[in-house]
Amino acid sequence: MEIDYYKGELLIAGVSNEEFGSELRRMPFPFNEKISTSCIEIWHAVHAQFGTRAPIITQTVVELDGVATLIAIYA
Repeated sequence: MEIDYYKGELLIAGVSNEEFGSELRRMPFPFNEKISTSCIEIWHAVHAQFGTRAPIITQTVVELDGVATLIAIYA
C-alpha cells in the first residue's frame, strides 16, 4: 500500500482483495466527505493483456505546467 498527501487529499494505492486488481482511492483529509475510487488498468503491448494485478509500489504528485499529475511505479 502507498499513501500520499496532496493539497487536502490522501491518495491511497493498493490491491483489492476481491479481484486482486489495483485500486487508487482519493479521499479528503480530514475525513469528512465521500471517498472516490478508480480502478487502474495498464495495457501491456508486449503480451497484449491488461496488467490489473500490478500494484503501485511508489507514487508522488507533481505539478506539470500547472496541472497536478500522479506519477507512479508499478510492480
